[in-house]
Amino acid sequence: MPDVPEIDIAALETHMAAGALVIDVREDDEYLDGHLGGSVHIPLGSVPDRFDEIPTDQPVCVICAAGGRSARAVGFLRAKGV
Repeated sequence: MPDVPEIDIAALETHMAAGALVIDVREDDEYLDGHLGGSVHIPLGSVPDRFDEIPTDQPVCVICAAGGRSARAVGFLRAKGV
């Protein structure tokens, strides 16, 4: 997906320390198997319906298992101005 930035773990930690919200877009069972502490769980299919829960006044990072779902979520959020 074009124009979707990727960051490594060190950069994610830096963003989190600076106040970024981390959204985990994996499915429920994946999230329950293990997730990043402090992340907010919004499965990819629920992102449009739960858009009002995502702040527009702070940085947002999106994670998943391999990058495909997070890229789709980022594309959606960027189109909405996040």
